[in-house]
Amino acid sequence: MGTYTLFLVRHAKSSWKDATLLDRQRPLNKRGHRNAPEMARHLANHEQVPDHFISSPAKRALNTAQYFANELAFASFNIQIEERLYFCGIKGWLNTLKQLPITSQSAILFGHNPDISLCLAFLTGREIEAVPTCTIAKLRVQVGAWPELKEGCGLLEYIISPKNARNPSPLQTK
Repeated sequence: MGTYTLFLVRHAKSSWKDATLLDRQRPLNKRGHRNAPEMARHLANHEQVPDHFISSPAKRALNTAQYFANELAFASFNIQIEERLYFCGIKGWLNTLKQLPITSQSAILFGHNPDISLCLAFLTGREIEAVPTCTIAKLRVQVGAWPELKEGCGLLEYIISPKNARNPSPLQTK
């Protein structure tokens, strides 16, 4: 059995200013453009670069992923865009994770609520509060390989949001 590292990131705050835009076209707002690089720097200062970056195709998620790729010196053209991370439910998230190469030791996924909260709850076997925008969750997953993911196989190491990034506190779980 191996231990894998998984980061789940909810996209940064998005703009609702232009009502003519489709949901997947909504950009980051001013706060989103501030929080995404701050949280990316926080991750870069405390963690190693994940092997895989996978993002929802929504503009706000992909922009968040690009900020993280930039801070972590990961080539943004290598960010995998995955339709199953755009409101396809927990099955979409799990199927995406189960298709990671068995040689991959770590991954970071960028997406949306409620799916990210549901994925965290499933993998940890714990009730998880709704994940705020631009929040990072780190899990240690213990399985033989990614395709063997199952309920409760993950240990939540931390959840950190822009509000508590400057003064990290214990896990924010119920």
